[in-house]
Order: sequence, then structure tokens, then C-alpha cells
Amino acid sequence: MSKALDSLPSGISADDVHKQLVRILNSPGFSGLSAQLLDYIVKNTLAGRAEAITERAIALKVLGKETYNTKSDASVRMAFQRLREKLREYYYRDGNNDSVLFLLAVGCYTPRFRRNRTIDTIRPRSEKAWDLYIEARRLWGRRTPKALRSAIAYLEQALEEEDTFADAHAALAECYAFLSLSGQAPHEVMPLAKRHVDAALSLDEDNPTAHAVRGFIACAYDWNWDEAEVEFELAIALDRRSTSAYCWYASYLVAVGRNSEAILQCRRAQASETSTSLVTNSHVAKILHVAGEHDRALNLLIHMIDEAPTFFLTHWHLGLILLQMGQPDRAILELQSAVELSGQMPSVLASLAFARAAIGEREEAQRLLKQLIDRRVKEYVAASDVAAISGALGALDEAFWWLDQARQERAIFLTWLKAWPLFGPLRADPRYQDFLKSIGLLLH
Repeated sequence: MSKALDSLPSGISADDVHKQLVRILNSPGFSGLSAQLLDYIVKNTLAGRAEAITERAIALKVLGKETYNTKSDASVRMAFQRLREKLREYYYRDGNNDSVLFLLAVGCYTPRFRRNRTIDTIRPRSEKAWDLYIEARRLWGRRTPKALRSAIAYLEQALEEEDTFADAHAALAECYAFLSLSGQAPHEVMPLAKRHVDAALSLDEDNPTAHAVRGFIACAYDWNWDEAEVEFELAIALDRRSTSAYCWYASYLVAVGRNSEAILQCRRAQASETSTSLVTNSHVAKILHVAGEHDRALNLLIHMIDEAPTFFLTHWHLGLILLQMGQPDRAILELQSAVELSGQMPSVLASLAFARAAIGEREEAQRLLKQLIDRRVKEYVAASDVAAISGALGALDEAFWWLDQARQERAIFLTWLKAWPLFGPLRADPRYQDFLKSIGLLLH
């Protein structure tokens, strides 16, 4: 058996790959150089000549360049970037239901071939494990700390039923990652998220949720922004219907200031669901908000409140938008509702304190600030929340002291230092640019 055929995943034949190649090359978006390039790398890989697919060989065989300097000429790398974009668009539009995926990792010229994921390919043998997993995903959608912990318990039971259930490990990683945003110290839960990402990928190296969570960990906890984008793009390539992957990627794009791309990913997240969930819509509203699309975010949130009046994320984001739109009374009411519905979640309470400070209610803002600082004795309250309130009160030295504490904690909201409205009062201070540099955000 040739090296090429031996390396094909179970369930995919060389004939399957050839048929998929023809299907892609005959699609409306593929022509010219991208078509020639894809044809060259796929056929050489199938022929067992993957090691011969080098930058110089591509320059000669596809681009027709007799001489090629890899240091000064980026034409091959640019051609591959366009090819990756073409494949991404193809699988999003025409090839969404194709059975075979062509994957091209950044920096790699050899394609990988994978079977598209379906319910049948991810469902475990144990019906009980599957039922526990489905219930956990339902609880995960509530986003409160209590619901996330309950989801974790269900997923652990699912793994007791079937310890090779990769998606249960990936879902556990996602739950632990969200707990870092919901009142648990990142140093406590992110290592657990990493452990379950590794477990999921050891069972299924192409698990899209695991790659998406790995991307989130890379940017939000490790501050490795380049690695994060590679993981997000891989997650989406592996499953075009992965709502979570689109949402994680959108958060990353906002963090690095690529707002229009973030909005596009949100639209794709909405389109990936038959009926868009509250969780997805709340994420879209948040992205629209920080991207400056206040009216669109407001309309979406008002519709969501009519649909589910007790979902705390809706009230939280609505309150912050109303504050920025100059409607402080309504903003305070919405934020108070969010605090109550979230169970006094620290970051939500910090938003209420910020709003109080922003409208001149300093005593109430200081009272809430003290409350949050006092809570740090017994529970995790992100230092970034304290920094934001201090900044709103004009205490910039204290704010930057707390930011330094947040950096030591790896507080997750630091990821959105350039985007989250609560950090606005800090951005004119000269120390702000130095801080961005320290977490790798200055050049993004």
C-alpha cells in the first residue's frame, strides 16, 4: 500500500478524494491559480509525493518561476493564503454538506483529508452517555456558574459511561473555560480546560470544539494570539456548523480590532443554527455592541428579552448599550436585573458599579467597589473588574495597580482590553500602551 493511501483516514478512499477534488474545481468560486494549486497538491499527495510539495517546487510547477527566492518572494505563501480563503468560502457555501473535507493548515503545503462530522460520527455507543451529554449542553447554554457546574457533573457522568467519548471531554473543556469568565480563578479552571482539550484530541485529533477551546485558551490565558487564530480557523474548517467555533473566533477578532470580520463570524454562527439560540444571539449582540453597531445590537436584545425575559446576558448587554447611548436610567434598571438574574456574578456587578460612576453616582459606585474587593477574600473576583471601576471613578493609579494584579491572575477580560467599554477611561493614560504590549495586544 502506498504511503498516501496508508495515511488516509478510516472511511475515506483515494476515489473519495478525487471526486471531492472534481467537485471543488467545478464549483463557481474556483478557477485560475487557486484551482491549479489545489489540483497540484492534492494529486501529488495522493500519489505519495507529499514530501516533494515544497515552496520552490510550487513556484516552478504551478507559478512557472524558474528561480525563486523564499526570503524575498512571498508569492507562493500569498497564493496559499488565497487558496485557504477559497476553501473556507467553498465549504461555507457550496460544500457545507460534502462528506470529505480538504484542510490546509497555515504554514503547511500538504493537504489533509477528513470526513465531515455528522451526528452519526460523534454519537457514542452508550445511549445514557449521549443523554447526559445533551442535558449538559442544555445547562451550558444558561451560562451561569451554577448551571456550568451542573453541566460539568453531567459530563463527568457521561465519561463514566463511555470514557472514549471525545465530545464529552471537549464540552468539559468548554465549561471550564466559561467558568473563567463566570467567577472562578483562571489559574484554577484553565489547566482543567487544557487537560480536557488534550484528552479530546487524543481520542479525536480533529475535534472542532477542542480546537476552538484551545484557541480561546491560547489568546485569553496564554496570550499567544497567532496560535489562537490558527486553532480557530482549524476548528471552523473541521465543522462549518460549529456555532461555538464561530463565536470564539468572533471574540478573538474583536480583541485584535478586526470588527468587521468579527461581525461576519457572528452572522455565520447565526446561520449555522436552524433556530438561533439565545446564547448565540447574546454573543452576536455583544460583538455588535463593542463594534459600534449599537442600534442593531439594541434591536436584537429587545427581541431576545421578549423571548426569554430571565436570561441575564440579555439584560447585561442591553444595560451597557443603553449607557453608551445616553439612556442612564434604563441602563441602571437593566444592569440591576442582570445582577439579580446572574446570582450577583462579579463581572455583572462591576458593570453596574461602572455605570453608577459614569453617571456621577460616586458613593454608590464606591460602595459596590468595596463590596467586590471584600468578596475577593472568599471568592474569585477578577482584578480587571476592580480596575475598570477604579478607572471610571478617576482613580487611575489604583486602576493600573489592579490591572497589574489582573495580569498576574491572567484575568480573562484583559483579552478585550481594547474593546470592552468598561476599560474606556484607561485608554488615554500613557501606561495603557505599555500594558497592551505586555499581553501581546499592541501589535494586533
